[in-house]
Amino acid sequence: MAQVPVVHACTVKHNGRANRLFSDVTICQAHNPFQSPLPSFPVHKTVAIWDTGATNSVITKATALTLGLVASGQTRMHHAGGVTQNARTYVVNFGLPNNVTVIGVQ
Repeated sequence: MAQVPVVHACTVKHNGRANRLFSDVTICQAHNPFQSPLPSFPVHKTVAIWDTGATNSVITKATALTLGLVASGQTRMHHAGGVTQNARTYVVNFGLPNNVTVIGVQ
C-alpha cells in the first residue's frame, strides 16, 4: 500500500485582509483512492467557501446532478435567520489545492 504523506495545513494566500475564506476544490463520488484499479468518476472543479463555524458541508443541487450522485439519505438544514428545510445528503470526496483528498464526506 502507498504511504500517505503527513500534511499539517492547507494554506491559501490573499492580497490584503480577506473577509471570506475560499479555495479551489474538486468534488467527485466517494470512493477509495487506494483501490486498484482506480475507478473512473466525473470530477467537478469549483470554488469552496469555507465556513469555519459550520457542522456540515454543502454542495449545490446542480453539482449533485452534474456528478450523477445518488442521495444517501435526507437531513434537516438550519440556516441563519431560523430557516429550516429538508435536504438530500450525498457522500463525496473533496480534493484540496494541496493535493489532499478528503474521503467520504457526507
